[in-house]
Amino acid sequence: MIQAVIFDMDGLMFDTEALSKKSWLVVGREMKLPITDEILHRVIGMNAARVEQECMAYFGPDFDYHRFRALAADYMSRSFDENGVPVKRGLRELLAFLRKNRYKTAVASSSSRATVEHHLKATGLESYFDTLVCGDMVKQSKPAPDIFLKAAEALGVKPQNCLVLEDSANGIRAAHAAGIPVIMVPDLIEPTNELRQLAWMVCESLCDVLPVLEQQHTAELSGGEEQTDG
Repeated sequence: MIQAVIFDMDGLMFDTEALSKKSWLVVGREMKLPITDEILHRVIGMNAARVEQECMAYFGPDFDYHRFRALAADYMSRSFDENGVPVKRGLRELLAFLRKNRYKTAVASSSSRATVEHHLKATGLESYFDTLVCGDMVKQSKPAPDIFLKAAEALGVKPQNCLVLEDSANGIRAAHAAGIPVIMVPDLIEPTNELRQLAWMVCESLCDVLPVLEQQHTAELSGGEEQTDG
């Protein structure tokens, strides 16, 4: 039985992964760095400490990661100031359904708590979540299961009674490692055979997640239970 839904944030709730990619490409040109899809896709879903490790390994010991990160963050901040935080289709309707039917909810994002709180406040969605677990609150980044296990614990729900919504390969692997069923909603990364096997299912958008949960909820109320094993 699903009692709680745990949301990734970037690329799942908000269309911020595409903006992050653009910021990396812009700053990469400025710093004369070869920004490839290989490094971009590798770090999606990781927290800041793990991203730094991956970048240093990829670009070499002379890479000025902190300057790169500051410039990219400034690019994104200016975009948010000018255009707001872009909300993904179907998110508001899904959150309204979960609130109406008394599901517990959490954000489990590799972004910092300050970033998560900013985005939720900017979009007026902070009241929809019971707890936040962020990248600077766990030692091990996705694809380790820590962040999802901590979210389930904070909600007071067993992992097998939670559902994770994710867009990234690292997030899918983390949810699977935590023993939590996961729906993949692809953003920049298309579902591979590996990810399809790890996920309960793949939905094109959050609009498609809502009818899945409505059906699951109806089945549970009637005494049946849909299979959510990955």
